[in-house]
Amino acid sequence: MNKTLFLALLVVLVGAACAFFVWAGSEATTVTPNEPIAWTQDETPDLASPVAVGESEAVAEDSDESEETPAGLLELSRQELEGERGNLRYLVVQVWNGKRGVPAPDTDVFFLDGYEGPELEDPFAQHPGDLTEAHGQRFKTDAKGRVELPAVQKRAMVSAQREGMYGFTKIGRRHRRVETITLRVDETVTVRVVGDEDRPVAGVPVGVAQRVPMRKNLTEIEGLTAKMQELERQAAQVERYVRANPAQKERAQFRIKQIREQQGTIKSELARTKKGSSRRSGDRRRRGSRQRSGDRQRRGAADRQPPKYLITTRSDVRARRRTDAEGIAVFRHFQTYRRYQETWWPQQHVDQFEAVLLMPLHNPEASDFSGRPVPTETVELRMPPTGSIALRMVDLEGRPFTHPVHVDLRMQAEQAVSWARLQKRKEQNRSEIVFPFIGLGLQFTAHCRLDDDDFRWKVPSIAGPSNPGERVTVDVVVAPTEGMLFGRLLDNAGQPLAGLRPSFLINTSVGRLEGEDVTTDKDGRFHLPYQVRDKHQPPYRLEIRNKGVRPVAGLAMRLPGLPAARVTDLGDLQLDGFGAIAYGVVMNDRGEPIKGASLQLQRERQMGGEQLKMAFVDEAFVVGRSDAEGRYEMFGELEPGRYRLRVTARGHFTLNSNDLRTGSAFDLQLLRNSQLVGTVLTPSWLRSSDLRTVLESELGAKKRRDDRIHFYRGKKFIYFERVPPGSYTVSIRLKGFPDPIYRASGLQILPGQTEVHPRLLDIDLGSFLHRFELTAVNQHGQPIKPRWPLIAKIMRPSGQTSFVGFPWKGSKLEIISASPDLEVTPFDYGHLAEPALLPMGTSEVRFVKLPPVELRLPGLRRLVGQALVWVKLQPVKGTGIPRQLEMWDDASRQVGRQFGGLQRRNFGVLLGQGDTVQIPMMMVGQFKVTVYLLGTTKNRKTRGIRLELGEVNVRLAPGAGPQRVAVNVDAKKVQDALAELVQREAAAGAKGTGR
Repeated sequence: MNKTLFLALLVVLVGAACAFFVWAGSEATTVTPNEPIAWTQDETPDLASPVAVGESEAVAEDSDESEETPAGLLELSRQELEGERGNLRYLVVQVWNGKRGVPAPDTDVFFLDGYEGPELEDPFAQHPGDLTEAHGQRFKTDAKGRVELPAVQKRAMVSAQREGMYGFTKIGRRHRRVETITLRVDETVTVRVVGDEDRPVAGVPVGVAQRVPMRKNLTEIEGLTAKMQELERQAAQVERYVRANPAQKERAQFRIKQIREQQGTIKSELARTKKGSSRRSGDRRRRGSRQRSGDRQRRGAADRQPPKYLITTRSDVRARRRTDAEGIAVFRHFQTYRRYQETWWPQQHVDQFEAVLLMPLHNPEASDFSGRPVPTETVELRMPPTGSIALRMVDLEGRPFTHPVHVDLRMQAEQAVSWARLQKRKEQNRSEIVFPFIGLGLQFTAHCRLDDDDFRWKVPSIAGPSNPGERVTVDVVVAPTEGMLFGRLLDNAGQPLAGLRPSFLINTSVGRLEGEDVTTDKDGRFHLPYQVRDKHQPPYRLEIRNKGVRPVAGLAMRLPGLPAARVTDLGDLQLDGFGAIAYGVVMNDRGEPIKGASLQLQRERQMGGEQLKMAFVDEAFVVGRSDAEGRYEMFGELEPGRYRLRVTARGHFTLNSNDLRTGSAFDLQLLRNSQLVGTVLTPSWLRSSDLRTVLESELGAKKRRDDRIHFYRGKKFIYFERVPPGSYTVSIRLKGFPDPIYRASGLQILPGQTEVHPRLLDIDLGSFLHRFELTAVNQHGQPIKPRWPLIAKIMRPSGQTSFVGFPWKGSKLEIISASPDLEVTPFDYGHLAEPALLPMGTSEVRFVKLPPVELRLPGLRRLVGQALVWVKLQPVKGTGIPRQLEMWDDASRQVGRQFGGLQRRNFGVLLGQGDTVQIPMMMVGQFKVTVYLLGTTKNRKTRGIRLELGEVNVRLAPGAGPQRVAVNVDAKKVQDALAELVQREAAAGAKGTGR
């Protein structure tokens, strides 16, 4: 290599390295401001409090740049970003060849984003990877198996293939920077269906099912079966009693009903248990050993035996196809459908598949095959004799129901396979739904619903065909228990409005009862089902709106009643032009017209609840939109009442108008959105992810907004979008501490303001923060790991002295404070809690071992006998322990709970026959002696008796021996407490035996 080429490569490498470090994190060094900031009196930060706790080790580089940036920040530098906006969420795909870590270079990658073709909804369509290849963009991977793809806008499909290998994945808009595809050997399975004389059968639904192992818990099954048998025995006993005592028949029937309900519940549990669940077994496998051992300890002796399992399999349909004219169904990319082996699967059950006819049959037609390797020859299935079922949809009076209906046809059989359940949708203007390929001599139920999911009903019994080729037609009443409106829509000339999709709305005084867009049939007829709810009372009002014309056509009419389970024929309804409710111009605060603003009519109605109140609610379907000149028109027919318009537009604040005057010009003005933006400078050791910003209005509004610091293009931003014009206060604090380290008040925000606020430019937080790096050591200078929080004494802005707790991270702790020195108190069990004043920087916190105190309670053991005794020293006021920790978030509350536990740790157990107990201490002073009698050693579940024995003064010195303190024992108090304990134990024993 010549010198010129070497120097050129060196320059390229150095430039690439610099670019990488700029991209990876520009906060590795301390950022200094361009110029000093002149602090005003309102902006002067509080300099008296520690503000955060973090890792004691060096703080990692700021990771905020990986977080999604608010879209509004992009507006700050729109011109320079214009060429980069499309790559802000770029997608890189890493393709592995066979297994992870082996790159697949020179691989074809197909990318298809936002495809919405009908094939995606068809369960019998080919693999979606075929759509990606047919309609998507083609790319090639580089030498490392990587390829950069366009930004995902909706939901993308990506496939990759090379030399008999194939892979596929789906990627959403919120994806990782690098997604992976692992290529596997491309497999194809071919299935052929033949009938009589081996002739091919076309249009047959065929599936490939995997035999997935399941574990059935035999212990649960046996227990539930025994419960069922016991209930059956009780039912037979009641029936015998009724035969002997006929007068008690009514009372006995109630008991029989209870037994049958219990049997139904157990039968459902039994079915779920027999079905098995590999997920449940996987959950057991993933539990930690500590949880398993705890579970075993809590089980009784009978439950300690491991459960008995029976390994069975179930058929999961992985893919579906229909045969072509030659009776052939081809399953390409078969490896993408395979469910891969879990660790507990027995080897003989791995990769077992079957081709099946997806139809209800007495005996399912299936052909087994191995999935490794897949068969190269065609898998053949034989078509048995079948018929068909046609469900004709009608209303309660027998009229054809021409609107869409969804039907779920289920075979009545205990062991019915999953593919015997057929689902279909009757399309508009069709009179019936036809289910072909139905086995002979079967019974079915049908679960039906409309597109409006509120209306569901069940057909309990349908007899299928009995002879080959027979077609059974059944009339199904749509929503038989619901009311329904029927009619025909006409235009001004009296002609039927066929294929129209108007909005139908039924209102009462409290608002919408039913609302739906309904498409009329070829004769202009419609059915509108409804459900009458308790809160809706007459009078009722029907409104029909045809939004497809200008002015909007429609009608409004009163309904005398809405009877249930009946069809009300409204006859011919002629739609005429509605009058104008309001018209005018939508503009911004500059007087410029707003295009595409959305307008919603609202009416004041009485709302229910514990207290009745009036509120504006949306009037369904009465909406509008402004044109290019900002003009709008709203059409309809209003009832007496108060109305207003709610107006929304992108980039503007929502407007609720004044009361509407029907038919009058009504111009509407929206304020442009504003943003409050500032920039922040932080030292390298301060993680900006720990910073929180708070925005508060100075107009007395109760709501306040809390946000993080945003990282974008190497800078850190305070960013609040959709800030109404006005005066605000912004404060910055570190997460985990309530008092701000920076505060700026009187910030004025104008309509449409989006640039960086001049008073929030490059706020340098590092200029007044101090870092404390602490190491916990014992009296010999050796590092230790304290178990309890470090308590810091602080002065709040109000002048109040408070205590804040910081948990140790091993033997290290980092505290960020606005003060150059810090008063702390180290706490740990058996060590002296002694305050220390620390300077900023690196310091050692010394934990001095404190001897225990020996309490002698003369005669106590003789008085209580074998009862278990705990002795506790509770500090009284004046011992120097902080009585209250500041708690304002989850982290500080956790520290508060730890500190509460710390104060309860001064206890010991009176063992053996002696009257002396040793209690480790961490402080000296006045303590209250409390004794807990907890029952005999054989029964420790009895609630204990608390007994106070006065106070003692503890005076301990580091390095000295234990202090011996005698405690006066009141024999009468102890005897009375012991008698109460004996009574409790007796009551607990009686309860345990069921007496």
